[in-house]
Amino acid sequence: MRLATRLVRNTIAWIRKTVYFDNNATTPLDPNVKKFIASILSFYGNPSSIHSSGSRSRELIEWARQQVAGVINASPDEIVLTSGATEANNTVIKTVAAIKSKGHFITSAIEHPSVLQVHKSLEKKGFPVTYLKVNKSGMIDLTKLTQAIRPDTVLISIMHVNNEIGSIQPIEEIAQIAQKHSILFHSDIVQSFSKFPINVKELPVDYLSFSAHKIYGPKGIGGLYVREGRPLEPLIEGGHQEKTLRAGTESLFNIAGFGKAAEIARQVDLAVYRNNLLAIKKALYEGIKSVFPDAQINGDFEQGSPTTLNIFLPGVDNREFIAFLDFYRIEVSTGSACISGSDEPSHVLLALGLTPEEALSSFRIGIGRFNTISDAESFIKILHYFISESQDFFDYLFPQDLTPAILSNPAMLVVEIRTAAQRKKFKSFPGAIISEISMSALRKLPKDKSIILMCEDGYLANIYALRLKNAGWKNVKAVFGGHRAWRTLYQITE
Repeated sequence: MRLATRLVRNTIAWIRKTVYFDNNATTPLDPNVKKFIASILSFYGNPSSIHSSGSRSRELIEWARQQVAGVINASPDEIVLTSGATEANNTVIKTVAAIKSKGHFITSAIEHPSVLQVHKSLEKKGFPVTYLKVNKSGMIDLTKLTQAIRPDTVLISIMHVNNEIGSIQPIEEIAQIAQKHSILFHSDIVQSFSKFPINVKELPVDYLSFSAHKIYGPKGIGGLYVREGRPLEPLIEGGHQEKTLRAGTESLFNIAGFGKAAEIARQVDLAVYRNNLLAIKKALYEGIKSVFPDAQINGDFEQGSPTTLNIFLPGVDNREFIAFLDFYRIEVSTGSACISGSDEPSHVLLALGLTPEEALSSFRIGIGRFNTISDAESFIKILHYFISESQDFFDYLFPQDLTPAILSNPAMLVVEIRTAAQRKKFKSFPGAIISEISMSALRKLPKDKSIILMCEDGYLANIYALRLKNAGWKNVKAVFGGHRAWRTLYQITE
């Protein structure tokens, strides 16, 4: 492809609308939620205070609690507001461990890290844990679940919809099995809350965890459904808030935003909503197969959630693939946002039977309320670009690959092309050469070294890497995500 054509295309990439297909990781804030939060920013009273300002804040919290409870037909008194589903998951599992002091736990091999890691911690303390395997569709075997139950089993914790592959576990049947054996049952419903009909008046579940930022609400707020009469020990102590079950002054604006997001969700026709998602999912899959005939579904297309499409592309490095898409403003992911930046293959995909190499050639699309068929068409268009130009155009180095061994290699040269203002705000990369942002300056770089270009966010480095390659520099890489990604990964704050 001619240099001029590439440069025009890349310039368009800078200004094009971002297509966001990572809704399983988080959802954009609903504009109506944003407006609502802005409208109550003058509510400064502490909800625990008895004066008028405090009472007004308290009323707002209780209104939000009602909206959240309404999503699953629960009583507001059964909702405990938390900082998110991670806290909610931790609270339930650690509560059962604390009140039982010993006992057997059952979970699945594909749970979210906030469930798996807690169980692994319990194992270190002497609690036996059974991790149920899943089949290629990502489903547990209910017979195996029943067989795993022991006289000392105290908790079953199985998520509803998997965040990486979209498999939908039969939580109604699981709840009935648990109830039959007098075992407490907890489910992480983060990916199904407000997207699938859940009625706790009919579902014999004891605990449910959910989060606002997965339903177009703010981050930093979530909740836990606790059936009346079920035990719960506070994970955070020190105050009377949430009926002493979760101490700390309430995050008023986040709670209000959660309430508004829940109110909006309750007005959505779920059947129509899921049909729209499914139409986009089908368009994406058909388009991917047209470009990559060998592409394979991880999980089950028909039985999985319409929100999720996880694809294995044989021979494709998922990091390079995602970096390429990101340059063209298409945002997808490799899996759970809680393990992003890791080179480890997804534990969920490994549990399906994929090899580590196959898992590292897979990516996830999370489809949401604001996506359209047009978004799917844009995605497929960029896939064609990937086939035609990725091999001789994009050459990335990822922030986690900037190891001491690479940086100490005399044949390597890290070159920063950030503005003076950017360097003043955040210190330069250790050992980097500072260059002006111009080809005349970059042409002074030695051709016999491997050049690693680092700009602020990754885009500009790609452009100049391309221009240097076309000018005769054979080994030029751009740091994916730029200096911003590097400092985020290593938590550089100044």
